[in-house]
Amino acid sequence: MGFLFPEEPGKPREITTEDGVRRREIGCGEGGFLGSPDGGKTSLEVAYLYKAMQQGLEICDQQEVLAIRKETKAGETRYCVNVENHHTGQFESHYAKHVIVAAGTVNTLHLLLHSRDGEKGLGGMPQLGKNFGSNGDYFAYWDWQDRFHDMSQSLPINGYVRLKGKANQPFIIEAPLPCPDKLRLPSWIAKKLRQGTFIAGMGKDAMDGTVSLKKGKLNVDYKPENSSIFDEIRGQMDHIAEKTGKGILSIKRPTTAHPLGGACIGRNTDEVVVDGKGEVFDHPGLYVADAAALPKPVEGPPSMTVAAWANHVGEQLIMKLGRENADSFGQPFLLQELSEKQLVERDERG
Repeated sequence: MGFLFPEEPGKPREITTEDGVRRREIGCGEGGFLGSPDGGKTSLEVAYLYKAMQQGLEICDQQEVLAIRKETKAGETRYCVNVENHHTGQFESHYAKHVIVAAGTVNTLHLLLHSRDGEKGLGGMPQLGKNFGSNGDYFAYWDWQDRFHDMSQSLPINGYVRLKGKANQPFIIEAPLPCPDKLRLPSWIAKKLRQGTFIAGMGKDAMDGTVSLKKGKLNVDYKPENSSIFDEIRGQMDHIAEKTGKGILSIKRPTTAHPLGGACIGRNTDEVVVDGKGEVFDHPGLYVADAAALPKPVEGPPSMTVAAWANHVGEQLIMKLGRENADSFGQPFLLQELSEKQLVERDERG
């Protein structure tokens, strides 16, 4: 997960990276499985955005995208992105020929569905909201009842959990629960966080869920009983509990931190939503660059897969813009050798 380990073990410091970002080296119990308030984990925004900001990327924070509307004038397509600026309380409209949606699966689906079915700013996309899945996520509490150690004082991931000599096991990991030191919690909950751990399984679910918009709200129709992976994970956890003599507690209905699909990659608009470059089939210039585009479960933590897909979408768009500029200039286009200022100067010269 790209932890920022301390140079001197056991003595984490606050440092400033080469990108000018203040982060704290990770210490036991500080990173946490859920989030990373001190920056000890190298999250995707750390890996991607900070360096890009140094290269000119502008981050418009606290601006909530409400809807996307497609406009065509003089044969040219552009998109109007309506936002609420929470800094000013004003509603604004921004226009672009290319819009990349990467709001996380559920938010991306909500935005596209609302833009189509609520605001009527987008049409088409007949397969939008279909083939939605949970990556087979199944979470539980491993009740170690350890009175002698603080189980929360650990790194954010403890590792894989597997039984010896057993083939074809579901993917299962163990992690500490958040350290309760800085949390206002009842004493019995804090005790549970210290005396037990978090255990999670992932795998191949059916990805047969449907996401739709009902009375302006997102509605998810997903039936866990259609996916055998949940019974497989529960069975594996029962074996683990039996071997360790420590109970594993869970609710029957699974929850997910890794929703996938709903705007899947494929061959045509009758089957899916986006093509192999991430571009929406019936909306040129509109892209989906997050896990909403994934057509199959990853069967493990999907962040690296999502990052690879986003990288691919970005590279394809850069190549497309390069070809368009080459056609405009009537000569070969070397993207890495031309700055924005140079492009403007060349355009002015014709």
